[in-house]
Amino acid sequence: MGNNDRRSKILKKNIYIGTFSKLISIIVSFALIKEYINLLGTDVYGLWVTLFSIVSWVNIADVGIGNGLKVKLSEYLAKNNYTKAREYIITSYVVIGIISGVIFVVFFILNNYFLVSNFFNVKNSLANEVNKSFLFLMISLLAGLAINLYKPLLISIHKSSYINIIYAAQQLLILIVVLSIKGISTISIVDIALINSIIPIVTGCLVTFLFFKNIPSLVPFINDYSINKVKDITSFGGKFFLIQISAIIIFTTDNTIIAKMISSDAVTSYDLVFKLFQNIIVIWYLVSSPLMALFSEAFYKNDFFWIIGTIKKLNFVFLFLIIGVFLLIPLSPYIIKVWIGYNINIPVMLPLYFGLFVLLRIYSDLYLTFLNAVGKLNIQLIISIIGAVINIPLSIFFIKYLDMGSHGVILATCISIFPLVIITPIQTYLFLKYNKSNRE
Repeated sequence: MGNNDRRSKILKKNIYIGTFSKLISIIVSFALIKEYINLLGTDVYGLWVTLFSIVSWVNIADVGIGNGLKVKLSEYLAKNNYTKAREYIITSYVVIGIISGVIFVVFFILNNYFLVSNFFNVKNSLANEVNKSFLFLMISLLAGLAINLYKPLLISIHKSSYINIIYAAQQLLILIVVLSIKGISTISIVDIALINSIIPIVTGCLVTFLFFKNIPSLVPFINDYSINKVKDITSFGGKFFLIQISAIIIFTTDNTIIAKMISSDAVTSYDLVFKLFQNIIVIWYLVSSPLMALFSEAFYKNDFFWIIGTIKKLNFVFLFLIIGVFLLIPLSPYIIKVWIGYNINIPVMLPLYFGLFVLLRIYSDLYLTFLNAVGKLNIQLIISIIGAVINIPLSIFFIKYLDMGSHGVILATCISIFPLVIITPIQTYLFLKYNKSNRE
């Protein structure tokens, strides 16, 4: 079987498996959100979503090592260099472990003096529960920095669809536990935080064990650790790190801004529309996620015919997603009503701006998947930093001075990422044209 046929077969397999598992996770996630709202109420659910958004910021603490490992591992596995691959794996685990430990100590000290409940002016009856929930989520996310390295490991061996299966299993387990506890006792925000903390850690450890058990050639030992790789992977991952920081500011500060400037109830309606439109992005990632390692392999083997052909096919897929978004915009309020079971106040313009956001994000990702795979990050880095700098001030301006409400926040996000939509296709075209002519 030729390389083109093999890559296409890998891509199709990941898409088929990913579609099935994502369908399960979407159904389960919708059921979970409905349960959370019924158990907590819209106000406390809004706090839960905001807490989860804030805690997700800790993911930047890996300083881009996860993404750096993904690219380096794909490169050296394409070259059948397992020694180098093991060196990068163990070095990544050691560095992430040290970073997690340091952050945990700092957080534990600061948590005694700065309480998240005070920042959001949470009423006294809820303050203790909110602070405990935040603590549990932080501990879970810090542990997850190292545990979740199984994701770049799976992507590098072209098993990205397994990540979708694992996520679906985690969500299903969480739903089963929530429903089981609900049948015998009341559930608080602390209980939900504990369940969402423990299950991902346990499943992540199990997956990591099974990965190395099934691929012993990649099992790293401490003597595989190379201090030279620390600089290599952190300098390469450093650009990813700055891009990650920018992405977190652009994509995950929305709930915090809305909770602080409007209300936690407004967070609930915003999050429901986001969760609904996010499914379009999820569908897109079923196609794009397996491609990073495949693009990397094809580039290092000078297979430009496959790369260009695949990018053309991705543009064709994007046209169908545009149709899906335009259908979802007018239907979204009715879908949410059926989903939750009662009317939720959805700002009229919110679905329209979320539709625009989804299309902008997907189209830029279409080209960023390839550019990330070949390590061309500089232009993306500059644009991302500029977007991060303007995002929060724009959000505040739209809410405070133009009285746009929560849809002003997603409009600010659209403006922040728009330059990527213009520049990344041009960069990809010029990069491929130059390398194709110089390698032939």
